[in-house]
Amino acid sequence: MPVTPGFTRYLEAPELEKLTQQVAALRKMERVLQGLIPASLGPYTAVQSLKAGKLCLACSSPAHAAKLRQLSTRIKDGFTARGFEVTAIQVETQASGLPAAAERHKTEPQPMPAAARQAFNQLADDLPDSELRRSILKLTQSKLP
Repeated sequence: MPVTPGFTRYLEAPELEKLTQQVAALRKMERVLQGLIPASLGPYTAVQSLKAGKLCLACSSPAHAAKLRQLSTRIKDGFTARGFEVTAIQVETQASGLPAAAERHKTEPQPMPAAARQAFNQLADDLPDSELRRSILKLTQSKLP
C-alpha cells in the first residue's frame, strides 16, 4: 500500500512525535517496575504516570495496592537508580484495564517430564506401602497431558 504525502505529514507531526516519546517512556517505566516487584504482582500492576517526581501506579485490588505500598521504598530507590526522578509513589486501585484480582493466569497443565516420572516411580518403588507411596504413584499415573 503506497504511503500518501498527507499520511507522511501526519506521521511527522510534532504532536505525534511527543506522543510517541511519552509511550516509549511509559513502556520503559513499565519494564523497570516489573523488574522491581514480585512476578506475582506484575499482571495486576501498571504505571500510570510520572509527573513532578510523583510516580502513579494502578493495581487491580486493594490487596495488591497494600503490597505495592509496602514495596514503595524499594520501587522508588529502583527507579532513582535507573535515572528517573521519583520522590513519591501514589498507588491507586483501578480495576478497569487490569486483570481482576481473583483472575489467575490460566495455563494448561504441563505434562510431567519423562525423567521426573521415572524418578518418582523409582522413589515409590523404594518406599514401603504407605499413603506417601500411593500418592506418588497416583501423581505419576495421572492422565494430565
